[in-house]
Amino acid sequence: MSVALHVGTGGKHIHTFEFNTQTGSLTHKSKTPSLVPSYISILPPQPNSDTTKYLAACNETSTGTLTLYKFAATKFSPFEFVGSVPTGDSPCFVSSVVVDEKIVVGVANYHGGVNFLSVEGGELNVKSVFVNEGVVGPNVERQEKSHPHQIVWRGNIGYVCDLGLDEIVVLKYENQPTDSTILQKFKCPPGSGPRHILFSNKSPYAYIVNELQGTISTIHISPSGEISHLVSSTSILPPSTLIKFETTTAGIKFFGEEEFILVSQRGENPFLAVLRVGSGGIVEVIGRTKVGGNVPRDFGVYGDFVVVGVQDKKLLEVYLFEREKVELRKVGEFEMENDPQCILFE
Repeated sequence: MSVALHVGTGGKHIHTFEFNTQTGSLTHKSKTPSLVPSYISILPPQPNSDTTKYLAACNETSTGTLTLYKFAATKFSPFEFVGSVPTGDSPCFVSSVVVDEKIVVGVANYHGGVNFLSVEGGELNVKSVFVNEGVVGPNVERQEKSHPHQIVWRGNIGYVCDLGLDEIVVLKYENQPTDSTILQKFKCPPGSGPRHILFSNKSPYAYIVNELQGTISTIHISPSGEISHLVSSTSILPPSTLIKFETTTAGIKFFGEEEFILVSQRGENPFLAVLRVGSGGIVEVIGRTKVGGNVPRDFGVYGDFVVVGVQDKKLLEVYLFEREKVELRKVGEFEMENDPQCILFE
């Protein structure tokens, strides 16, 4: 059995692979022209009778755009270009949700605000832009202004990770002229630099990966969708190197029915950290696996396999999670022509 794996890059193409779910082998099948498609995301099904399947790509340049593609009729074939719209400086994350039977797309621009767009009949339209304001974090090199790094959805509530202001901004989207209303600005630990947030589907907890301090913050989500409090912060770094290198923590995903969390760490001591999720949302590091380069920016999970994009080596590495040993074992790799930045299983 095989599934499609799509890879967003820092080059000029989105690459599509056939992934063997039994062996973990990768076969390159096609590539789609796209300028710096650093983050890609599949849109939810159309709320009407239209069965067209779409993929959105952030084109992360200083004059950034969001590009919409539709899936070809043949599996593993290149995507078909639909259209693109300007979003702002350095779009780095895109996600979407259905609100009031309409698809709403959120785009986080690292050097700008957050765009909200509609998709109707394959046409992208910018509805509004949210620009966060507030007090910057203490890291003068990385937190000189607001840096929205992600927007994710739970229903019509969006959560924006602002690395520059050490905040999670909770927004309610109404599909009205004003579109988004601020429900809350939750302050993270000073200098932590929240990058991405991961929500549990089984508990009232979510997990923030903090890029600038190498920590995972567990937070409690109230029934209204607001963040009630910080539960704990856990370092993923080896104790002996806590202050010896710059931390640039990146990806975070669940693994094994939310029993574990995987986190990627970039820099002088790059690795994949395996964390066990305990009672009350508390996490504990139970293992670290060194990768074949310094920049494991993103990874994708399928079954017991993990595909890691090692950006600086232009390499995809495949690992198998051995449950009895609770460790990752490398089982393959694939050299790419572009640097992998986003790993997306279909």
